[in-house]
Amino acid sequence: MTAPKYAQIIVDIASSELDRVFTYRVPEEVVLSPGQRVMVPFGPRKLEGYVVSLSDAAELEPEKLKPVLRALEPYPAILPELMELAQWMKNKYHCSL
Repeated sequence: MTAPKYAQIIVDIASSELDRVFTYRVPEEVVLSPGQRVMVPFGPRKLEGYVVSLSDAAELEPEKLKPVLRALEPYPAILPELMELAQWMKNKYHCSL
């Protein structure tokens, strides 16, 4: 089984305009799981983000996607149940993820 090639990541910026996931390429040497903290390029900066989900396909061409720089820990910082709760709260209370 091959590792997922793309990660949907929410960056750690408190702004309603950025309250969405961004797709990044997962380099072959990087192993990720949902809920894991990562470092990603975001414009001219490097930001911390959280893996929301992983996939084998992306809507954009692979060459347009930036790669995940690295995982910050080898384990998820947010457990799947808490990821589901956060998504439910966002939908129910119209707050940011």
